[in-house]
Amino acid sequence: MYQIGKTVSLSTDKIKEIKKLVDFPLPKDYLSFIQQYGYEISVNEVILFFVPDNNYIRNNFLSYMHFWKWESKEKEEEAVNSLYIAGSVEGDIICCIDSSFTPYLILPRHSETPIYTKTLNEVFDHYISIYELKELYLTGTHDRLYESVYMWDDHMYDPDLMNKIRYHFLSCYSPDKISEEDTARHKIYTYFLQAIGGYIHFDGGVKIMICYQKTYEDEAANIITFLKRSLM
Repeated sequence: MYQIGKTVSLSTDKIKEIKKLVDFPLPKDYLSFIQQYGYEISVNEVILFFVPDNNYIRNNFLSYMHFWKWESKEKEEEAVNSLYIAGSVEGDIICCIDSSFTPYLILPRHSETPIYTKTLNEVFDHYISIYELKELYLTGTHDRLYESVYMWDDHMYDPDLMNKIRYHFLSCYSPDKISEEDTARHKIYTYFLQAIGGYIHFDGGVKIMICYQKTYEDEAANIITFLKRSLM
């Protein structure tokens, strides 16, 4: 998985603390993943990992478990006693449960059917399918900052000006990785820069979003100034 910026790996002692949060074995692929990358990360800005919480479902959804259809009372109890590990940008809940066969549970925001998977990669595959993701990338979220540069003060749609600025940007900067996405209205370009621990997102005609880590704020400030001057 392509990594943008810095992440905070977890020590062996921290992993032991997480394992003690529940009285069932946590999947090895999840433990290996967070030991390498930590839990302040996102995957494609779609899956957001958080500090593991063994009381999240109990504290927030105990009275709302009827939102989902359960095969049995035991399956519902598995969810209540789960370890919350991540969520989706649209509000799905992703947990680890006490199951050696399907230790991952996704509680969809917009569906009443719980989803069970065998591996963390299958969780990723689920969102690859939903969002038609071409390639997975990982970004650290522990010190992430955003700034938007709009085409005009009244946020007018101006794809020609956007492309002019984008070409100017590419003439001065060399992205480490490029992502392109076709939409019904326009094409979206995302240029990843390790120099800022983030990316420059040209949304097609209204704004340019700069995502960066605070560690690289000086270089990010230079790019933001460059983009704003390109509008003049």
